[in-house]
Amino acid sequence: VGASGTARKTSNSGTLWSTMSLAVATTQNSVKFISPTTGFTAGVFQDILQTSNSGASWTNIGGGMTALYDGFFISATSGWVVGDIEVGYGFLYNPFTFNLVQIPANANKVLRGIYFANSTTGWVVGDGGLIIKTTNFGTTWTSQTSGTINQLNKITFIDASNGIAVGNNGTVLKTINGGSNWTSPTNGTTQNLNAVYYADALNIWACGDNGTILKSSDGGATWATETSGTAQKLNAIHG
Repeated sequence: VGASGTARKTSNSGTLWSTMSLAVATTQNSVKFISPTTGFTAGVFQDILQTSNSGASWTNIGGGMTALYDGFFISATSGWVVGDIEVGYGFLYNPFTFNLVQIPANANKVLRGIYFANSTTGWVVGDGGLIIKTTNFGTTWTSQTSGTINQLNKITFIDASNGIAVGNNGTVLKTINGGSNWTSPTNGTTQNLNAVYYADALNIWACGDNGTILKSSDGGATWATETSGTAQKLNAIHG
């Protein structure tokens, strides 16, 4: 998904891509599938598009004025989205329970990434080094000390203990205890990092501006630069 409602779909592991209609002309910033048939997007104007037929049709279960940057869904009727500042708070919203979270931690901070390790435990990252965590699927959220004031763009976990967050100015943060402590391993770049992906417990990739790709082969302890062959901004990575 991308700008102006652009969407493409493959059914042969990427050999061929076909146009997919989202029935909107707005930019979508994130797409996540929780099964072969059920998926969601998050976009500008508070779009939260949902499909239950592998993208053949989409229904907007959101709608508003706030730009959304990421979402995480654990079922067809359960999930959260994050986004821009609305009435003084970074947007943290459950579209199924209509729960809008406004707490001191996300005051005047754009929220840019969200990830759940299981059905109860999740994290949100955003501006100013923000990391907040829930252990009850969003009923309450608590702040964690990231050790940085850099903008954090995405976060991911391989289990409830081991996770990586990435952000601007080459920021990479690693935790082995669910975020109680975060460390900042050396990674050799000052480029903004926009996405991170665990292939398994040891192999992790991150990508960012100016074609930057980083890889760790030891669970995030050390990182090396890989050649992407492009100088374009890279916004997502998956394997």
